[in-house]
Amino acid sequence: MAGYDAVTLTGDGRVRVVREDVRAPGPGELRIAVRVAGLCATDREIRDGEMVYFTTGFARYPVVPGHEWVGTVVEVAPDVEGFAPGDRVVGECSIGCGRCPTCRSGAYHLCPDREETGVVGRDGGLAGELVFPARAAHHVPEGLPDDAAALVEPSAVAVHAVDAADPGPGDSVLVVGAGPIGVLAMQAVRARGSEVTICDRAAARLALAQRLGADHTLDVTGTEPPRQRFDRVVEASGSAGGLRTAIAAARPGATVVCVSLYGAEIPVPVDVVVTGSLRLQGSLGSPGAWPRTLELIASGALTPDRIVTARYPLARAAEAFDQIGRPDQLKVVVDTGNGE
Repeated sequence: MAGYDAVTLTGDGRVRVVREDVRAPGPGELRIAVRVAGLCATDREIRDGEMVYFTTGFARYPVVPGHEWVGTVVEVAPDVEGFAPGDRVVGECSIGCGRCPTCRSGAYHLCPDREETGVVGRDGGLAGELVFPARAAHHVPEGLPDDAAALVEPSAVAVHAVDAADPGPGDSVLVVGAGPIGVLAMQAVRARGSEVTICDRAAARLALAQRLGADHTLDVTGTEPPRQRFDRVVEASGSAGGLRTAIAAARPGATVVCVSLYGAEIPVPVDVVVTGSLRLQGSLGSPGAWPRTLELIASGALTPDRIVTARYPLARAAEAFDQIGRPDQLKVVVDTGNGE
């Protein structure tokens, strides 16, 4: 069988495209031709050797990144049911062992022996092919564009964070940060029937958020926190300033959910958290959120394909990485050339 190209990162800031040999699927696995893969800030941190899992030794280089992807099944292991060659699929990032008490409780994203696609112990989708466990794969609804399907993973992360905040009709919600996760969280809040305000420092991102359904947008370029206080806050900026804004904007008794990684220890105004009786909660991954997220995307409540602002072929992956996080870009995707 012919080989395929794959991006390899070693943590030195370089992006290498190398040739890999095709591998047949093992028990319980699918061999998949990747069509489109998305990039996010985590991928940039892995490139630069800054991502916390690598700095603490939980993950190791080299790694093929890419935890956001869509592909077509090419080969199915004999023991796998429910999938066939030609099926279009997406796959989860966190893959627990499935046996430990943590996995059996449903929190497989916290399994101490977990793999994370493109991050921990398993190569990802920034490649022509990948081999993937069928138990973590999901069928793509008919008619869903590849760009939307490739971004099910960040959409599910956003849905999981909003579920942690648990807004209902009549609640006021603030999303801090109009990056990809923030905009998708904003749409997930809207799908719950809550009023949502999204804030950022980038006017272009706020304009896109407004076009995609935000009830209100707020420019937080200045140092003063928002005057309005909110019932629920989702912090999706990954910045110390964003966390300060999130806590300052929470009304007494509110829930503040942090969905970003910050890459460093940052100060937290604990006195405000205590005196306001705030609930400050982290939200990691997307356990159990994938089927519902696929339904939300298929229904049009979430439109992740509309946040794509740049596209590169796999051969130019290094350039694609340089676009991550730029104020004039929202979501960068890489096209492997395997699509129709």
